Amino acid sequence: MGTSACQFLSYRMHNFTANGGPDPSIITSFLSQLGALCPQNSGASNRVALDTGSEDEFDKSYYKNLRNGKGILESGMMLPQRHL
Repeated sequence: MGTSACQFLSYRMHNFTANGGPDPSIITSFLSQLGALCPQNSGASNRVALDTGSEDEFDKSYYKNLRNGKGILESGMMLPQRHL
């Protein structure tokens, strides 16, 4: 599926809501995983797999991740749930 640089998802982790909170569509346990890969004040060029869990396989896990609140990019999380 590919990867994304942390600079493109850090706002979802640290400054998504008006009070500086995370994107509520990301589950809390996944936020801690992302935080380890993309520290708040460093690591903007670090890469994160778009399909966490089966990065090297072409399967349905990307869509399962979206359904379970583990989407990396906001655009993926906007896919209608009925299509996943």
